[in-house]
Amino acid sequence: MNKGIKLIEKLKSIKHIEIIIAVIALAIMLGIYFYSSDKGKNDSDSTENLNDYCTEMQRDIEQLITSIKGAGDAKVVISWESSIESVLAQNVTSSGENVSSYPQLSTSSGSTGPIVVKQNYPKAISAVIVCQGGENVSVKISIIMAVSKLLNIPADNVLVYAMKK
Repeated sequence: MNKGIKLIEKLKSIKHIEIIIAVIALAIMLGIYFYSSDKGKNDSDSTENLNDYCTEMQRDIEQLITSIKGAGDAKVVISWESSIESVLAQNVTSSGENVSSYPQLSTSSGSTGPIVVKQNYPKAISAVIVCQGGENVSVKISIIMAVSKLLNIPADNVLVYAMKK
């Protein structure tokens, strides 16, 4: 018990103890704020999702093309229409003829953000393929038809070229 009283007396004897305590509290609050804001970055998550989706789709199509008879190794570049579009949950209020809506928010792990109902991934608009069998007309047609169907794009938006030797 005496140790506690001695500690309190020592703290009272320190000049400007209020300022020191305020600075420590401020440092703790800033640490909590920056730690929680790093966890709630939706934009970087969205960008990562887009990169993952586009890269995975490109890799899947490259694997498909290399499995087509006569195609050989392949490189694929896909052009995308837009980025990921997030559909947010909405709170709708109406008073008389006026109707207003605003995003519904959720708080998790110390950060507040909108509730994402679903994400619409970008639509492919064209593809360019370079493969070893690109000079063979039947291989070229097979690749164009497969990629056109997979990406749901017109066949004339798929270009196939022969890989240099």
